[in-house]
Amino acid sequence: RFLAQQDIWITGFIKSPLFIEEIKQKENIAHTISYLPERIRNAISIRLRQKTSPEIYGLYQAILIGDRSAVSQTHLESFKASGVFHILAISGLHLSVIGALLYLTFYKILSISERLLLAFSVRKIALLLTVPPLIIYALLAGMNSPVLRALLMSIITVLAVCNNRIKTFLPLISGAAFVILLYNPHQLRTTSFQLSFCAVTGILLFLPKLVSTFEKQSEQEKKYTTKIYTYLFSAIAVSVVATLSVLPINLVAFNRISVIGPISNLLVEPLICLWALPLGLLSLPLVFLDYSLAEQLLQLGGIGIKAALHVTTFFSELPFSSVWLPTPPLWLVAIYYGALLCLLTIQNVTVSHKRIAILLILLFWVLTKYQHKIIRPTQNQITFLDVGQGSSTIIETRQGNIYIVDGGGSSFSATTIGERVIGPYLWDKGVDQIDTIFITHPDNDHFNGVPFLYEHFHPAQIVIRNQFEPKESYRHFLNNSVTQATRVTVGQTGNIIHSQDYSFTINLVKNFSQNSHGDSHTNRSEINRGLVLKTCFQQRCLILPGDIDKTAEQELLANKTIGQSTFLLAAHHGSNTSNSREFIEQIAPESIFISAGKNSRYFPGKELLELGKKAKIPLYNTGNLGTLELEFDDEGVGLYRYRKFENNPLHERKRDLLHYYPFKAQQVSERTSTPQ
Repeated sequence: RFLAQQDIWITGFIKSPLFIEEIKQKENIAHTISYLPERIRNAISIRLRQKTSPEIYGLYQAILIGDRSAVSQTHLESFKASGVFHILAISGLHLSVIGALLYLTFYKILSISERLLLAFSVRKIALLLTVPPLIIYALLAGMNSPVLRALLMSIITVLAVCNNRIKTFLPLISGAAFVILLYNPHQLRTTSFQLSFCAVTGILLFLPKLVSTFEKQSEQEKKYTTKIYTYLFSAIAVSVVATLSVLPINLVAFNRISVIGPISNLLVEPLICLWALPLGLLSLPLVFLDYSLAEQLLQLGGIGIKAALHVTTFFSELPFSSVWLPTPPLWLVAIYYGALLCLLTIQNVTVSHKRIAILLILLFWVLTKYQHKIIRPTQNQITFLDVGQGSSTIIETRQGNIYIVDGGGSSFSATTIGERVIGPYLWDKGVDQIDTIFITHPDNDHFNGVPFLYEHFHPAQIVIRNQFEPKESYRHFLNNSVTQATRVTVGQTGNIIHSQDYSFTINLVKNFSQNSHGDSHTNRSEINRGLVLKTCFQQRCLILPGDIDKTAEQELLANKTIGQSTFLLAAHHGSNTSNSREFIEQIAPESIFISAGKNSRYFPGKELLELGKKAKIPLYNTGNLGTLELEFDDEGVGLYRYRKFENNPLHERKRDLLHYYPFKAQQVSERTSTPQ
């Protein structure tokens, strides 16, 4: 979606940068001028790297030229957890600081001339003179969407002030939003646009109440109310209002809010915006003229950055400095903003009205956190998540219980599949806690997202194949996950989790890591030392065999420990080394699901594809179809997928019915579409 909003519709990949060849072209004046800001930006980046330590280089580059690529993941996480991540994104805050400094500088210079003071409005001239430097700075900062939005708002504000058109803030904000959306309508759906305008609107709605609070003070109270107290109270109040104004948007976009944010902003913003940023800006022209002076300014500003890093590290390490919550439903967001609007705007609000509004805001928090337990799902559901080359299956009951079988997938980025896919999917469903996680075996493509799930969803139980594992990272996870709140147990063959009436069951068919006496197997291959599970809703069952191969499949058949099942998750992602003809004939599934990466060369294997075709068993691959959901209603089971409208990422995904399996009839329902 982000690329589509930038009007980029095709992406490509190459194996090595050695295949990149520079296209020589003749430069004309227009080309030189258009790329001049980017060349200056690159030159500044090189100078910053030369003149500053690695610790502060990345942060300097972020606040001066809007490039966060050199900021370490540790520092990014500290800023996020402490609620000051917005400082690293050049926006209205930075342009306001720069504009204020420029205005004061121009005003002092122009005020020297008495003729100018008598003939013109020096304040307005100084204000107009701030616009060209702001435009230049925006160009150096990359002129991305947040920077452009902040620049347009600054220019509109300056023009409104110079034309004496500011009476209320609402027309100003509306005008700025109109101009921005006229330039790029896609901005309306960007998180940064929503955060910016909600925060600014909330603060401006609150300012009249803040001013009236100090105006109502008696002279004696004002006497004892020092400037420091006034600053602290105002800064904390404004920060709290800004946090409350964007709270639902943060939850919808990131499922995370910083509880400590109002306090940390009070300390970090002056260190970065009033110390490091001005000194860094003064050094920019000097990096091309006077290296020694530029280096001194950068080192002096670096003290502010280092202090800010200490503050963010301290706050981020505090317990509950930030909270992860499920995505709130739209109706709950509407109630929240209605209550907040009453608190901020209505002047003659009675005490009872305030209590009701505060109660509604607190209710928003409670309902958001526990919505999955309070508003339970109407249907039982099994979901095969699209995790790339990996596997993660979610089992959800009408009682609100959540069971996960494996949680691993493609690991091509700094974040795990748990943070990128599994966690957001659960939060979007309102899930805050997991009942049980089954780890069939510790391969990364089945496990690498589980630590994130453990940390943020607090499972009551983790079921594993064996306590003694060769992989150090897996052993480290198991040792750290044994707490009072979480039980780590070795799955025993024949164990069953079930509902009170047995309409739902999860049966541990076989733990191949143990022999018949429950002792650890050492003579099996690693791939055949895992858990095999079978889950059923109202006699419709799914078998989850993990990564077992044909040898283990034959053992299951010989011991007659596995029977027929409606659905089968293909073993080892549909590999040729698994999914034998005898195994599938014994199970006799109506459909086979494959959890594999898109356009994979080996998964699923040709043998399974040919077997499915001959036996007329539909195969559904998450690599081609994306996330698949089995929904169990009173009449049967519906298979659903999420389809992008006309393959356009700007459109919302549509939930389509692929197949329907009726309980009372074996024939396929008329509501059927061909799998892709």
